Amino acid sequence: MSGRITFHFDDGHMSHYEQAYNIFRKAGVVGCLALSISCLKNNTRITIEQALEMQENGWEILSHSMNHIRMSTPLPVEVMVTEIATCKYLLEQEGFHIKQYITPMSECHESMIPLLREHYDAAFTVYKNSAEESVEQLVMQRPVQKYRLHRACLTKHSLEELKNYVDYVAENDSWLVFYDHDLGVGTNITAQMLAELVDYCKQKHVDIVTSSEALAQEKCTTDILLNGYNGTECWVHARAAVNGLQQMITAQKLDVTGMDCFGGLYVNCSTDGGHTWSGFHPDKALASIYRTVDEKNLRSVCCDMTPMYHHKTNKFLVTGHLTSYQVDNNRPLRERIERPTPYAVYDMERGCFGEVQYIQLPETSTYYATGSGCCQCAELDNGDILIPITFQSKDSGEAMHTQVMIVRCSFDGESLCVKEISNTLDVPDEQRGIGECSVVVHEGKYYLTIRGDNHGYVSVNDNGLHFTQPLIWHWDNGEILPTYNTQAHWIRLRGKLYLVYTRKNGTNDHVFRHRAPLYAAEINTDTLSVIASSEFVVVPERGARLGNFGACSIDDNTALVTVTEWMQPKGCEQYGSDNALWLTQVI
Repeated sequence: MSGRITFHFDDGHMSHYEQAYNIFRKAGVVGCLALSISCLKNNTRITIEQALEMQENGWEILSHSMNHIRMSTPLPVEVMVTEIATCKYLLEQEGFHIKQYITPMSECHESMIPLLREHYDAAFTVYKNSAEESVEQLVMQRPVQKYRLHRACLTKHSLEELKNYVDYVAENDSWLVFYDHDLGVGTNITAQMLAELVDYCKQKHVDIVTSSEALAQEKCTTDILLNGYNGTECWVHARAAVNGLQQMITAQKLDVTGMDCFGGLYVNCSTDGGHTWSGFHPDKALASIYRTVDEKNLRSVCCDMTPMYHHKTNKFLVTGHLTSYQVDNNRPLRERIERPTPYAVYDMERGCFGEVQYIQLPETSTYYATGSGCCQCAELDNGDILIPITFQSKDSGEAMHTQVMIVRCSFDGESLCVKEISNTLDVPDEQRGIGECSVVVHEGKYYLTIRGDNHGYVSVNDNGLHFTQPLIWHWDNGEILPTYNTQAHWIRLRGKLYLVYTRKNGTNDHVFRHRAPLYAAEINTDTLSVIASSEFVVVPERGARLGNFGACSIDDNTALVTVTEWMQPKGCEQYGSDNALWLTQVI
């Protein structure tokens, strides 16, 4: 354990250059200087030349607004642009390298977050009362929310109190950001105390780093793209696909007064790596589909959809599953009917998905009700796609018992064509069967994670078509991984394979089926077990379930996990959930 501490010095006081800068230079460490345009125009404050010197010697310069006005309430758009965007532009014109923003008084109205996201990599926007809150509350909570960061003020604290903070950081491998203003003025920290505090950090082997350096060392950082709950409907099934700077998120709305009462698919796109988004808009092709099955007039909706980027054809496509309703109501049809597996291809020029198509499986009663809901597909080197499909035969009687197979399809940029079908996987002990699989190719092998009511399962093979009998997921010490009745997905990072999942943890009994928080952990591919010591939280628990999520790779070293807080059952909001859509980047 070591931990990290960052020092911020706000408003460009001369004491920052004449005292803090020298203290840090003698100690061989660096800090951060938060500058507003108004303070740079103040003849009693630090000069541009002095600040540039500090930057040249490793200090990070942070944007601190144009006029240092309060931002805790909504502001006119032109004022927000001036305080957030123009400020950065002017600082960069002077030669400063600006990546992060600090709102004056550490206050920020939610309406300003999109503009901060557009122009900065991170922002400190949350106020914490250092005199009243514990050190556990003052250190950064993981995963770190990069546009809702906070700081701990050095003012009014004794040196011993501050040393206790350092001790906590060292013992818990935490990240804490200290800040202050003019050294030695009023109750602000003095230069002597600052020098002793810096020396103590070094004694405790706590790294003193800039904000950007600290963020780069975090295992994952997260962002809330949207939030807000009206009590009647919520966003669900948020999943992403990525092609470089192009990112796509699909999601749909759920009527919370019923169960599985889905609306059509919405699409949200970014062309700059997630800094700006188009906003969710309904996709006409993936709205309600009216069809007649067994003489029943039905309204069907493509749901549980997962987008993917297909490298060989440079196309985005989405696969999933059909839920059907009687035309005159909004309740799912529970009886078994013929159900094909839907997919659609995104038209980049038109900015929408094309007509819904269906995977053409062999005409047999075995593949009567099929779907690829909540499944993670895998593209092979030749462009073929492995698609997990859950199915139920027409002859299986009244009992609902699903099985799983992997379908290998070619894709020409317009249509999927079935080439091969794997062996059938089944777990007889699971009364309702198994489903919602995710497949990944890693170091020449094919891995499958599978949902069951009682357990999560794993299977593997060497060719993508002959999988082993599913095994219950275990920790690396042999104990059963306490995950059940929800999906899991894969991510690959730096040559290692990780599983993303939910589980019982002893403190989440209030969460539906223990579906929060979201965890990730490295997999021991030799023993097909989850390495407990590698586990970390990807999305925090706030009462709502997080089991219906997505995971995809950005590149070989970065992955993206997306999920919305599913606002059922009623009352989950009392723990803080508000239908937030979380985007977590894992490195």
